[in-house]
Amino acid sequence: MKSEKLLQNNCGVMVANMRKASKIEIICFVVFGAILIATAGLRLFGPDADYYAYQEMVVGKNDVQSGTVEFAFRTLVWINDILFRSDFQTFLVMFAIVGVSIKLFALLKYSKLPLLSLILYVFSYYLLNEYIQIRAGVATGIFLLAISDLAKGNAKRYFLKALLAIMFHWSSVVLLPLYFIVRYIKTGMFYLLPFIGILLFIKGVNVNSALQEALLPIEWLSNYYVSHSGQQEEIKVFNLISISHVGLFIFVSFLNLRGKEKIDEFDLVLFKIFSISLFLFFFLASFQLPVIAFRLNEYLNVVLLLLIPAIVCQFKQKLLMSILFIIYFMLYAYHLIVNVHAIPAVLEFFQAI
Repeated sequence: MKSEKLLQNNCGVMVANMRKASKIEIICFVVFGAILIATAGLRLFGPDADYYAYQEMVVGKNDVQSGTVEFAFRTLVWINDILFRSDFQTFLVMFAIVGVSIKLFALLKYSKLPLLSLILYVFSYYLLNEYIQIRAGVATGIFLLAISDLAKGNAKRYFLKALLAIMFHWSSVVLLPLYFIVRYIKTGMFYLLPFIGILLFIKGVNVNSALQEALLPIEWLSNYYVSHSGQQEEIKVFNLISISHVGLFIFVSFLNLRGKEKIDEFDLVLFKIFSISLFLFFFLASFQLPVIAFRLNEYLNVVLLLLIPAIVCQFKQKLLMSILFIIYFMLYAYHLIVNVHAIPAVLEFFQAI
């Protein structure tokens, strides 16, 4: 099959040179990029779950004047005020251009199967980030660009990108210790981390009170933590999403252990980040802090857009594996729309059918 042959050839090219992309891929990314920017920027699917909160920030200046939102966001609000008289639609278009462009550039540059990454992105992080969590969308895009520096051990370039990501979203602070964890902890430990996190959750380890007391001397940081941590008593940790991620982790671990000689440093770093993401999810959930647990898990799991194509390249039946992963991500999009109510208008449309 031509499609199977294309996947086979592309895997070979990307292993040899992760920055090379075909003309077809570039054209697809440019065309779909324009469509995705227009859709997100103009909110063609209708307002999202965070739409009115952002409108209050941009037009009403809620949280912006108090300085509780990130520096880059406040800067873009300021630019929008000067150039476009605080027009909210223009602000969304600006963020869509930045968020979508950075993500697509990273996927085209580093994915072994860029077109597969593009499809997975549309059914996951495009909806989650570029359509809803727009600040996190830009931050995760910058994070994807920083992974190559992390794999090469280029600390200066990595931390510059990490600081830039922090300017767009507070959760990017996790990138600072991430460098040292990935670079200096032995690889074998990463095969155990998610299960250690699960064990800590089951044992009910909770240091939230101690953490709050430790932050008290720094008033602004303490207030920020309390207001954004989202503490609550009941958290459904073992849901279909988290269970499927653990299953995927076990699957990837098996593949890695089976063919250690075939794994390049970049793919190994992706695996390590996925492991850390799962550990943090279960560990932070034991604090009864769902906002932080889910946010960091979503943030770091953006590496799946690059890791899954690397997994597919290990199989002869690449087309079949690609289809299976696309279906998996389509189910995630269904979860975002139906269970999370990420885009109410789309949910209402399907309910009306």
